[in-house]
Amino acid sequence: FLLLPGSAPMSSTRVIKQVDLKKLDGKKIGLVGNTGSNLFTSLTKVLKNDCQYEILQENCESDEPKKSDISPFDLIICLGGTFDLRQKMGNKCLDQRKPFIVLSQQGRAGCMESFVPDTSISYTCVPDPVEKEFPHCVLKSFPYTGHQAVVWADTKLKTYQKKFNARNEFIKEHKDNLSELGRQLAAGTIPPGARDTQFFNLNFGLAPTWQDCVRVARTKMEKYFVHKALELTTVFPADTLLNSGAPFWSWPKLMPHPVTWAFHTKQDQEENYHHETLLLLATMFANLLGISIPADKRVDLGEVDVPKFVPKRDKSIVTDESVSKEDATGSTELDLTGLCNYVKSVSLPPTGQEDADRSTKESLLAHFAGLRCDMYGIPRPCASILHQVVNSASGGEGSTCGHDNAAVSLQLAGQCVQAAADILSGGEGWSVWVPAFYNNQDNLILANNLPPKYTVVHEDLKTSIWDTWQVQGNPSFTIQQFIQHIQDQYKAKVCSVFLGSKIIYIPMPPWKNRVNEPLEKYLKKGPGQDFAYLTLMAEGKGEEVSLPKTKYYF
Repeated sequence: FLLLPGSAPMSSTRVIKQVDLKKLDGKKIGLVGNTGSNLFTSLTKVLKNDCQYEILQENCESDEPKKSDISPFDLIICLGGTFDLRQKMGNKCLDQRKPFIVLSQQGRAGCMESFVPDTSISYTCVPDPVEKEFPHCVLKSFPYTGHQAVVWADTKLKTYQKKFNARNEFIKEHKDNLSELGRQLAAGTIPPGARDTQFFNLNFGLAPTWQDCVRVARTKMEKYFVHKALELTTVFPADTLLNSGAPFWSWPKLMPHPVTWAFHTKQDQEENYHHETLLLLATMFANLLGISIPADKRVDLGEVDVPKFVPKRDKSIVTDESVSKEDATGSTELDLTGLCNYVKSVSLPPTGQEDADRSTKESLLAHFAGLRCDMYGIPRPCASILHQVVNSASGGEGSTCGHDNAAVSLQLAGQCVQAAADILSGGEGWSVWVPAFYNNQDNLILANNLPPKYTVVHEDLKTSIWDTWQVQGNPSFTIQQFIQHIQDQYKAKVCSVFLGSKIIYIPMPPWKNRVNEPLEKYLKKGPGQDFAYLTLMAEGKGEEVSLPKTKYYF
């Protein structure tokens, strides 16, 4: 299943708990995040009959962000949004000891996490999300996991949609000004979109048919799953050595082998797999171009002239994992013959059905990734990896998008309201993960929240991130008096005082000489500022320990 950015690990599984939603009566909930999502719509439908809610206009990206006052609210719910927004709201909830629920959804997967004062960790304890990107050369030439094969297949197949969109824009721009297009081409200028448009011109022509789709599909399969393997083993033969003397083809580099096709019968599983891949790819092309597909999807491969592999002289293949796709991609020669005539004659816009046939896309993704794995001797990817790539590509930073599954949105919203009612009636709440293969409530993964980490100051005092100490000062309150106050109040012997990263006091020169000076001399109170947050360290058993954040009121 998919863990979204910011997801905390599970401590243990639990059974679904039913909570009386009347416990939300009279409560006020603040909503922040992606208020244009299916998840927001589902949540507000569930909430409107049980409690009062209000949308907070919080913005982390603006130069002058709107600052929301969360003090009137009993609980805050954040729907997706950026990690910075979730951290900002988590900090506010920590500061004011408010329960905080984070909802995230990407396609068919999602999660609901609750953070409750004194009973769980705070959202501020969640580590920054790690953006996982595989090196370009690994995806392009040297995969070693099924996940990498799926990412390659997803990128490759989406390229065709991008080419088609670019072709349409190119034709719109140049159809009524062919003389200018001809002038640019004659001058050696290649306008944006020309390469993509010429791809369809050279491969499909002006009046493409189903057989053209079959021909292009067969040619592309040969290129991706036969020629690619031959190209790599031509440039790097089996006996190639690295400068260290180690074999080039050693883990994690897997030596590829061309796929051996069997299209002519459907009597065994592999032949069926190859045949299905061909039909799926041809269908994708037909959907793009609005071409009628025969009811029997007849395939005549006898008419397809499959190009033979011809090694390229001085072919360079990137092996450096630090080289990006942009740096590795060079310009190639382009035959623009007939481009002007194609732009003049082709119908625009053709009526495509690509968005209506999601099942074809996902099946093709699975088959393409499977053949990529076969070529490198990698186990074919499981369904969960396929769903993870599909869903992560359709969503944002924990936010929702137009492809979010409505049933998952409703299930997450229902769990969120149940958890909110539990928390606001004195419960500990819980967290929920919805796997990408979700189909009913039995697939939900529920977990108790992780408890907060406690710091033992001394045998009679332990503190957590939810604790805040308060000290009422005055202009003559010295650092020594402040330290003594903490010792009298909490039996903690302060040895260091910080304001953010600024040292206020440590027991060594020159800072120890400040001990009898007014503390406020080093705090620099700002306009309208009532207090300052101080960080304190105390003597512990053998080492210093952190004390709770301390509000010093001026």
